[in-house]
Amino acid sequence: MLAGLGRYVYLPWCSPSGLRYSIAGEHLAEEVIWGGIKPVDPLKNFFFEPRTRVAVYPSWRPEVLSPAKMADLQRVIAGVKRCDLQALDLLDRVFLEGDFADPFYKAARENTLIVTTDCSGPISSCSCVLMGLDPFCEKDFDLNVSEITGGLLLEAGSRRGKEAIDAYRGRTKEVETFHLAEREERRRRVRDAIVEMSGDFPPEEPYEDLVKEGIDSPVWGKCAEACVGCAACTLICPTCHCFLLYDQPEGKSRVKGKYERIRAWDSCQYPAFARVAGGANPRMSAQDRFRHRYFHKFVDIKEAYGIYGCTGCGRCIDVCMGRIDMREVLWELSGVKA
Repeated sequence: MLAGLGRYVYLPWCSPSGLRYSIAGEHLAEEVIWGGIKPVDPLKNFFFEPRTRVAVYPSWRPEVLSPAKMADLQRVIAGVKRCDLQALDLLDRVFLEGDFADPFYKAARENTLIVTTDCSGPISSCSCVLMGLDPFCEKDFDLNVSEITGGLLLEAGSRRGKEAIDAYRGRTKEVETFHLAEREERRRRVRDAIVEMSGDFPPEEPYEDLVKEGIDSPVWGKCAEACVGCAACTLICPTCHCFLLYDQPEGKSRVKGKYERIRAWDSCQYPAFARVAGGANPRMSAQDRFRHRYFHKFVDIKEAYGIYGCTGCGRCIDVCMGRIDMREVLWELSGVKA
């Protein structure tokens, strides 16, 4: 069905390393997973790429590269889970609101149809419910797909989503009440499973208060001892969006004196990230950098946008070389553990 909706259709398929996005047709249909959990790669990769050439200079005026080519993409990204959709909401606020809207991000968003799917197999690192989210989407999508007995239940969430369903009306049938009842029961079971796995992790006070009140807690130093500073937690995070700009000789023509400006991902967990002119650095120690990440996720972003900078996807837990679990850090910070 989705193949006719865009020039590029990305589907989650079951690879040896977990669910990965792949262009439709590259794998067998039975390898495509509609339920499961979130893909390994965060959704932000499609809208805020790890490396982007943003300008070429000099000329009579700097050439700011046009994102117009994105208009030809008309792509579909399917298998998006609630944790990534929530992250996209935050990135929209960062890159589209205010005095300047990022043209590359804007073009990518306008030319992408988002197809969300319900989670059906949460794992131990999943903790969306701790962030006040459910493991399914009810708004802000173009299409949502829910697995039910004998098929898939489609729900339109936008004009483009409705047009997509209408285009395939002959291959679908109307939803019955028992279909909706089955979907709700499946959703309830998955949510209950995540709540049970979360155990005693939920604190008695809001995370922002917990982190602010614990600014001088010895927990930061204790937990930071296991951090190796690899920044995997921020690079895999669906909401982290720090970047740096640097210049280098223009990559294609190599014309003498012509340069290109590159935007690349950066991380607050790198020792030099906070360094300023003159060499001063307010976050010299690993403990300071470790603590900063929690303040940014649960205090700064919450105060600026009204939502947490963590969506409970659990990717940072899965990739951490030091086996640091953000939930356990917050748990210790709350005083539950000695």
